[in-house]
Amino acid sequence: MYDSNYYRNQMNYYDNLIKTAEKEQAQYESLKSNLSNLNGSLPNIQLDLKDAENNFLNGGYVDNDETFDKGKIKECCTSIDIITGDISSVMGKITNKLIDLENNINDYRVQYNNANSNYNSARLKEQEN
Repeated sequence: MYDSNYYRNQMNYYDNLIKTAEKEQAQYESLKSNLSNLNGSLPNIQLDLKDAENNFLNGGYVDNDETFDKGKIKECCTSIDIITGDISSVMGKITNKLIDLENNINDYRVQYNNANSNYNSARLKEQEN
């Protein structure tokens, strides 16, 4: 059995790991929230395309030159779909990272509690001597 200083150092070590992981976790949560907001704010281009087409067919116009370029709008649809897919992919990776961080934090807490228990036992033994 080690002396209480050894276990106190272990407790400090795991306490620092917990704090670092919790900070990282908060940063990933913020990033995930920001990406979710970004994804939600992207226009639904497919609906906009249908509205624009109907507007043009009913005598309105879409472009400044009073034309309707369905191909150009479909390019935008494809770009938005790609961006949405990329954001979803990144959000999936962030979710996995958050799960890993939560597991690490739980493991660190177990190790911290073990060190704390050992510390208390060592302190009792030291006081007996």
